[in-house]
Amino acid sequence: MVICVVLAGCAHNAIAGDADWWETPGQAAVVDSFDDYDGFEGGLEDEVFDEGEVTASEGGDHQLKGPDLVWPEGLDGVYSHQLAFGTKDSDIITNRSSLRCEFERLWSETIFTRFDGKAFVYYGSDHMAEAENKRARFEEKVRELYVQTSGDRFMVKVGRQVVVWGETEAEVVNDVVSPRDQTELVFIDLEDSRVGQNMVSAELYPGFGDMLLFVSFNPVFNETPEQRTRYFRGIEDLSVTEETSDFFDNEAGGRWKKVFGKSDLALMAATLLQNDGVLVSEGGSDYRKVHGRYAFYGIGASHTIDGFLFKADVAFKNGYALQAVTGDGRLTGRRHDVLDAALGMEFDANGRYSLNTELTNRHIFGFESNLYHQQKDSTGFYLQYDKNFLSDTLAFQYSYHRQLQVYNEIHKARLDHSFSDHIELTLDYVHFESRGEESFLWEYRDEDRVSAEFRYFF
Repeated sequence: MVICVVLAGCAHNAIAGDADWWETPGQAAVVDSFDDYDGFEGGLEDEVFDEGEVTASEGGDHQLKGPDLVWPEGLDGVYSHQLAFGTKDSDIITNRSSLRCEFERLWSETIFTRFDGKAFVYYGSDHMAEAENKRARFEEKVRELYVQTSGDRFMVKVGRQVVVWGETEAEVVNDVVSPRDQTELVFIDLEDSRVGQNMVSAELYPGFGDMLLFVSFNPVFNETPEQRTRYFRGIEDLSVTEETSDFFDNEAGGRWKKVFGKSDLALMAATLLQNDGVLVSEGGSDYRKVHGRYAFYGIGASHTIDGFLFKADVAFKNGYALQAVTGDGRLTGRRHDVLDAALGMEFDANGRYSLNTELTNRHIFGFESNLYHQQKDSTGFYLQYDKNFLSDTLAFQYSYHRQLQVYNEIHKARLDHSFSDHIELTLDYVHFESRGEESFLWEYRDEDRVSAEFRYFF
């Protein structure tokens, strides 16, 4: 109960009045508080000690990997090198190495820690290094770093975490908490794209479902393409100042989840700062990137019948900021209520192959014609097919994404081959198809690419 009071108090203090720069089209501004809401309730999707296998043992602090190597218990890593080429211009796009380390340790019956970090080296021909005119560029990212404690009916985590909500994946419907790395568009896998942020979260098991409550501090936002990199499509000579959060710009929310036989039901609510943000003119070539606060309410459900999994997500986003253009051509933000929905079906043919399809739609209430790259209703279709060969050592995946109102298509084909428990090679091909200049994908119509990635697990 103390945890609930603290979280609810932080949520109330997080909601600040930031409506002074919005142009609101004849409707109320975003909900400024949740005073009428009795509390944030959430659910539990993973096991008590989160993702992954806890590898700590009672026999000592180290384990042997190989005949002579002493390896810290709970530490796993992967070295990778990626090389990608544009299929229409034959340019080298990526030429980079990375080292990812994950450490999990159960220190006692109630204390657990997890670390997930990655270091990159972008070589001179990689577009990230070329943007800074460097022979090599170095970067490191910490995705997760937290301490976790638990009891019979609760679990608390403190530190950098990733929160995943929702049942569907094709569009961002309910998965709104953790921001994403969008610096390379669809070329970054969904799981790898999620960005961790500092928060306190609590999972409670009261008997009538599972609840997840969280409060984040210094929220971070979506990572977008940097100027002069391959996928930057903004105006180079614009001076953009991005608003940053501070310790008191909290995000807070919760999810309640209940399993009913072969069905799951989840209810979610949160007060959030927008992960993508909008540009607002400050006069001349000066712009401010603003991440406005909005209220989020979501429902997620799934049901299993034999080899079929049916799933659905619905989200109402009150006071959601959309990019707009004024009559004199300046960029600004406009608040609208948005309804996002997704229906999906997964089919597993007893391991022979699997199929995943989703239909999504975004409806903008009070739609205005000056909204940039937006339609009143935007409908998408998603298809993914997976099949394994050669005793599951070779995996093939094909995915297709189509936006219906504006002709946009994304085709992705992937081959993963495991040569051993330690060595893996991945080949990717991505093709864009766009026939409408009013679509954001039009600017990326020539960005087809093929890539190869070597990975060594240790």
